[in-house]
Amino acid sequence: MFPNNINDETIDSNIESQNNKYKTISDNVKIYKTPGWNFETQNTTLINGDILLLDDYQNVRNWIILFLKTPIDIYKIYEGTGFGTSIYKLKGYKNISGILYAQIKKEIEDGFLLNPNIKNVESVELTKEKNTLSIYVKVKLADGYILEEKTEVYNIKE
Repeated sequence: MFPNNINDETIDSNIESQNNKYKTISDNVKIYKTPGWNFETQNTTLINGDILLLDDYQNVRNWIILFLKTPIDIYKIYEGTGFGTSIYKLKGYKNISGILYAQIKKEIEDGFLLNPNIKNVESVELTKEKNTLSIYVKVKLADGYILEEKTEVYNIKE
């Protein structure tokens, strides 16, 4: 019923294979493997027919983009978690007022801290050009790495 050939070497190799499931950014923060996502095509990223698994800074980058593009408290899975922003409310505005800018910036800064890999938010810039809203963020990760991302949150086509 139980295998007879279990020894310390077998146990060590099983522990090592478990440890390879994630990469460590710092002593207590791990980045688990997640499927690569292409936000332009809205599909997972495939390489030679296999789903690309991310376990590094690209994973954190994808989390940032998902956070910025997700409307807050619209999807049941995110209700009450603080995940997402109210940027979608800006779609009818021609210009972003100081109060709205400050509110969105505060949402982003507070929300990014939900991710244990992000230590602090260095800067947030919103840029509105015609029908497009882009956000540039610069964050410092737990290991000291500075990650910069500029993403188009929405583009209203006429």
